[in-house]
Amino acid sequence: MTKTTRKAGTLVDKKKTKEKPKAPRKGREAGYFKKGFDPRRNVKGSGPRTAALLRDMVLDMFGEIIEAPDPTRPGVKEKVSTLYYMMRRMALGKAPADHTELLGRGFGPLAQVTRTESELDEFFQTNYKLFTKGQLERVRDGESAGVVIAELLAEVLERTKVKK
Repeated sequence: MTKTTRKAGTLVDKKKTKEKPKAPRKGREAGYFKKGFDPRRNVKGSGPRTAALLRDMVLDMFGEIIEAPDPTRPGVKEKVSTLYYMMRRMALGKAPADHTELLGRGFGPLAQVTRTESELDEFFQTNYKLFTKGQLERVRDGESAGVVIAELLAEVLERTKVKK
């Protein structure tokens, strides 16, 4: 027995194996790509090249009529546009981000109302009779007027709940 570096399964008699035919050449050498018009080119598969064409394509997709299940009547299908179905799924889905996005797009973003210190001070000065002596002293000692106003509003809410 002779020692070889090959494993026993890889020793094959070369005379018994057939040579594989060479693959045809690809690319430029075989003439695959031609300048100008080429009938093999997929023109319809290329996407829109401008924003206007993309917008038209999206509007066409959203305008298509599809049969979709009616969420109010199980088992019944209705014919609706793709856009309507997508919006309804967003509104009825469980994702809160979809709900926020839908409301933001439909009615505009909600305005963030913030009050400045000067507005709070002005409110405090005009309505100082509503506050107790202790609350007035806390503001005088340097506590934020906004905190004291928030406490006053919480007290007013508790009083109205008790009366009901």
